[in-house]
Amino acid sequence: MNESTCQHKKKQPTYDELLAINEQLKEEVQWLKEQFQLSQVNRFGSSSESLPQASLFGDDTTAEDDVLEEQAIPAHKRQKRKPKNGRNIDVSKLEREIIEHDLSDQEKQCACGCQMELMGADSTEKIDFIPPKLKVIEHVEYKYTCRACQTLKQSKKPEQPLGKMMATVAFLVEIVLKKFQHHLPYYRQSKIFKQSRIDIPDNTLANWVMKGGDGLLILYEALVKELKSTRRLQVDESPIRVLSQDKKGYVWCYHSYEQDNRFFLYEIASGRSAHVVNQALDGYQGILQTDGYSSYNAFRADPNVITPGCWAHARRKFFDVVKSKSVGFAKASKIIRLMDNLFDIDAQSNDTERLARRIKESMPVVNEIKVIVDDCLLGPLPKGNMGKALTYITNQWPHLILFLEHESVELSTNWVENAIRPFALGRKNWLFINNLETGKITGLFYSLIQTCIANQIEPREYLTYVLNQIPRLRRNEMDARSLLPQFIDPQLLASTA
Repeated sequence: MNESTCQHKKKQPTYDELLAINEQLKEEVQWLKEQFQLSQVNRFGSSSESLPQASLFGDDTTAEDDVLEEQAIPAHKRQKRKPKNGRNIDVSKLEREIIEHDLSDQEKQCACGCQMELMGADSTEKIDFIPPKLKVIEHVEYKYTCRACQTLKQSKKPEQPLGKMMATVAFLVEIVLKKFQHHLPYYRQSKIFKQSRIDIPDNTLANWVMKGGDGLLILYEALVKELKSTRRLQVDESPIRVLSQDKKGYVWCYHSYEQDNRFFLYEIASGRSAHVVNQALDGYQGILQTDGYSSYNAFRADPNVITPGCWAHARRKFFDVVKSKSVGFAKASKIIRLMDNLFDIDAQSNDTERLARRIKESMPVVNEIKVIVDDCLLGPLPKGNMGKALTYITNQWPHLILFLEHESVELSTNWVENAIRPFALGRKNWLFINNLETGKITGLFYSLIQTCIANQIEPREYLTYVLNQIPRLRRNEMDARSLLPQFIDPQLLASTA
């Protein structure tokens, strides 16, 4: 039997099978269109998550019943131009130098023969920049001896918090802030120092930071202990490359938003598994707000833990539908507007009326969202981004509505997500961490700096003070907990200003 005969005997697909294949291919094409549109918007479009105007969505993917509601557009108002002379800049806290420009005694003599009198003055302000300057501080310890009895005495320099390190505390703080607050890699800092005519290799800068951070690890351990005592936590995670393992690691960010114990704790781990967070929060009781990631399932099953969901994550799923112009974008837009109402209600509520307003005003909005979601689920689950959004909000619904029962629950995890952003910005500049040990020092400095910012403490003043306390911390003469940014006495930092 030849090859052509075998081909004729192959079973040909039926008409129904061809229809099914055609529908499957249509769904794949539609999905690819959505992903392409979404990638284009994410890459080239605005990062804002505000809804565009309805006119932007006139395409063939819209069902006839998915028509956006008409909205009244307010009349255009021309904004007043801001002055271009920089007079809106507050310079009251800057050091001021006054340079007077006066007439000479001869010029003060009028042509008519009279002596001219001062009637006023005009002044202009200029902001000057004084480049940073490096200098060497040389400690000289003099030795004295008695020739008669061979007695020897030597003067002693003050105790050095950083030991034999060539950098002073002020210099080390500058390196730390440039690296962990302003995201400047060591090699770039090294190039900047060359402009001051000193060559400090980037690996030397890194070693100084590691040694200085090692002396403050007791503060990191104190923050870890606070995780078990707080009762309001938000958690998020983000990838980071670990060079020594040549694989992806993760930074976990824990945010306590208790009013008298607000802090951030960054932990660098080798993975994203539940083991990491289960170990860090073993025995935790209270509010634990996260996204829908499955690593938090153990806490969702714990009756001692309240696990609210994040409305911002749910909103983002529907916003992907809008950005990709997927089928159902009109309903997604309506859901987004309703979610925005929830945030508006919370923003207008004070602490005493928060829960009451949620029950009275937010609950009807939540019910309306549920009606729209259930209506979308009456038929087959939509494919693509709309299907993902509906699946997410359906699975997370029991956790999303917990804010209606607890006034301490926030609507979103935006606080902890915003705390991840500085780390993400740094990651784009320095790309990776060498290993998990150096990652612990990285987590320490990010934790202290972001906790300072959250508690309105100047990071430079704080780090200068605590680095000077390293010898006392090593001798257990100070309580590490009292030196955490959320607990430290601001008066102690005044001397470092």
